[in-house]
Amino acid sequence: MGANGMRRHAIVVGLAAGGVLLSVLGTGGGAALAATSGTIPGTLTAIPVSASYRIDQIFAGADGQMWFVTTQSQLGEISASGQATLTATALPHGTIPAQIAGAGPEGVWTFSNTYANPNANPPTAGACWIGLVTPDGILHDMALPAGPVRNQSTCSGAAADGAGNLWISLASSSCYSDPCKVAVVAEMTPAGSVTQFAPARPGARPGAMALGSDGAMWILEGYRDQNIVRYTSAGVSSSIPVNYQPWASGLLALPNGMFWVQDKGGFGFFDSVNSTFPPGWAIVAVHVDPAAQNWYLPTQTGVDASGSLWKAGEMAQHGTGANRLFRLDRALTIGRTRSFPLAADGSQLLANGTVAMSSTGAMWAGALSGTGVTYLVRFQPLP
Repeated sequence: MGANGMRRHAIVVGLAAGGVLLSVLGTGGGAALAATSGTIPGTLTAIPVSASYRIDQIFAGADGQMWFVTTQSQLGEISASGQATLTATALPHGTIPAQIAGAGPEGVWTFSNTYANPNANPPTAGACWIGLVTPDGILHDMALPAGPVRNQSTCSGAAADGAGNLWISLASSSCYSDPCKVAVVAEMTPAGSVTQFAPARPGARPGAMALGSDGAMWILEGYRDQNIVRYTSAGVSSSIPVNYQPWASGLLALPNGMFWVQDKGGFGFFDSVNSTFPPGWAIVAVHVDPAAQNWYLPTQTGVDASGSLWKAGEMAQHGTGANRLFRLDRALTIGRTRSFPLAADGSQLLANGTVAMSSTGAMWAGALSGTGVTYLVRFQPLP
């Protein structure tokens, strides 16, 4: 399957809804317009997908292999030339499509949720679905331990560590305030062995996570009263209060101990080496067309080798701007590519919010034509 050597060093944000980031671009504590670097030089290529499926997630492997997941939880591969091919694997999933959480020599880790519905007859409980597709193409359904964790928990974040184990944030699907009825962090090996850790604070629901450059897993815990918690296989080693309000929803790791922290549409920094939050804040106003984006999946955020963030969409009044890729660098300066090329039928390509960077430095995004044809857009920056 081409999975050997793959490793994801960023997060899967989770499975909460979110398709639009709305606000002006600002820095620090003010609303001043951030500096712009203008158009980013590079080559944009639009590649139509020959089949009729929709792409809900793009995932980049460190060896250049690209993966994707469809709305029907089918696993696919993207070649270096941009040809999308479905594998024979339908990933385990609940009421929403599966998402890739990590990949490497052990295979491709995926997760999904079935949300609780107390009004159903009979009422349904929440559940987290986990799968591992090994390099031989065999799908393994990975079971959580019996009891409250399996029967009542949904997963709100997951990522693979350097050893190829999957880490999962689990909390009761009926938990709308802290403390949660069920709240654990679990580490699962490819052989199916599961170790559970209690949150750093009793009942604080764990959420998004990222593998840090120190090899530890860093996890957001809590809701309005949040901490960033460092985990190793021995358990919790540190817990630092989050000063982003009202709720930090995502982490993306940089190679030097820094993290981008996402609060709704805003991004700031966390320095895990010094346990500090350096000044600097930006809100990226990138819209994703509702026709191209599924309401139940978050838009993706890419990170390049320099630590810059990438988003796909438009930045004018919603529905009036050209779709393109946007980059936010560590100096909180925004740049943008040229507009996406037109589809073969002459219509404008609409970004669906998916974006990922390959090991070659190319940034990939998913899009739809005006007639609903799925496209992949590749941007290769110039040196």
